Amino acid sequence: MKVKKKFSDEIVSIKMNTTSYCDDQYYKTKMLEDRDNEKYKNYPVNIWALQVDWILNGDEGRALLEKILNSENFELYECMPI
Repeated sequence: MKVKKKFSDEIVSIKMNTTSYCDDQYYKTKMLEDRDNEKYKNYPVNIWALQVDWILNGDEGRALLEKILNSENFELYECMPI
């Protein structure tokens, strides 16, 4: 996962882990947290993402958008993702 910048003063780091179990060593070495600081909080979450920038930036995306635009099938516009 890529985090380009910190999200806010409270959400500053996201790290991947293969298990839901995270011990103090994980937080110290992977999350770089000072576990003695009471202001540090952690929240396990599941994050799902779909990369869609190709639709606007890539040749394949441009072709897809042109096919949708030039299609005579108006039912395409009833599809919520489109």
